[in-house]
Amino acid sequence: MTTPQVVAFPAPLGVRSRFWNTTIMFAARLGLPTGLLHRIRYGSAARHLKLGRGAYVLCDSLAVRGSVSLGRRSKILALDVRLGSHIRIDSDVQVFARSVVMDDNIIIDGSVEFGGMPLEQSRLEIGSGVWIFPHCVMNTTQGLTIGEGTGIGGYCLIWTHGSWQNYLDGFPVRFAPTRLGRNVWLPWHVIVMPGVTIGDNTTIAAGSVVVKDLPAHSFAAGTPAKVVKSGPDSWPGPQEKSRRDRLLEITRHFTAWYGRAFDDWRPLTLLAKSPTARFSSEEPAGEFRWEDDGSGGLVIVLAPPAAAGAAGAADRLFVLDDAEAPPIESASNWIDLRRGRYRLSSPRPLFRAYVAFLANYGVRLAHAETGLLNSLGVK
Repeated sequence: MTTPQVVAFPAPLGVRSRFWNTTIMFAARLGLPTGLLHRIRYGSAARHLKLGRGAYVLCDSLAVRGSVSLGRRSKILALDVRLGSHIRIDSDVQVFARSVVMDDNIIIDGSVEFGGMPLEQSRLEIGSGVWIFPHCVMNTTQGLTIGEGTGIGGYCLIWTHGSWQNYLDGFPVRFAPTRLGRNVWLPWHVIVMPGVTIGDNTTIAAGSVVVKDLPAHSFAAGTPAKVVKSGPDSWPGPQEKSRRDRLLEITRHFTAWYGRAFDDWRPLTLLAKSPTARFSSEEPAGEFRWEDDGSGGLVIVLAPPAAAGAAGAADRLFVLDDAEAPPIESASNWIDLRRGRYRLSSPRPLFRAYVAFLANYGVRLAHAETGLLNSLGVK
């Protein structure tokens, strides 16, 4: 005879907690501000929360390390919530799991849904530097892990539980945790089925359906997805262009974009950059030029008028791409591409724009003091 399984349910909330949870939810549904109610309910743990109208967090235990914003009508419901710093959750996002853990520098675009059955295994864990684009649906029933630096394009579907037809009649039902490794890229309309593990640095072609594990350093495509390239020597594999050539290419694109992009939008031009930051795309003429630093990197110089003399330290941005070279901590402005860090001491709009522009090429940089990623803003 089989021994009956004893199921332990979580202890109910106290009267005070239930009262404040009900009050927060009621106020949010009326579209009222709920920041003060959260501070009463959670104390100092809620001081870093910035909540749009109709947004709320309901849980038994809350920990927030730094700035976290939830857009209009977004909500997090869990027993235990652990949030890092520099997290931006846009409007109409729903997060539902027994345990929610998010690291730093995370972006979740609008209309993303995390949900599922609140089993003991129901857990959502998102690593630092993750960006999830709009209209994704992700199941958390058996546990979903998204590794550091991973990007998930719009309209992706990720499952940990799949069923519809009657299991008692022999139809398949699948319960299994799903894991995405570090620096994985799922372009738009990718489906990942329950129980799949995707290795680090793997890329999935848009529109693919992933039904089995994929190794690290691979490129997969198709329905079902099959490995096309695998191994560090194959993906991304040998490159025709050197890192320096790629850096120069990005810089040339930035030069053209920053110098001309807003010329037809005069009001935006006035807001986007100051006259001192205007430069010509010609090299080295004009108010902007780059120089070889001798170690594979660049020195970007914002040259002053000829009468003012040579550019000072505040007018130079050192872009380092040498793993052996130590950071130029004494410089006013520098980017360390190998270590993924930057610092800007001078308020030059050109330099801030350049750091932000690098994110368009997947170059993620963290501020040396705050840790804020350039994809979330530049300081």
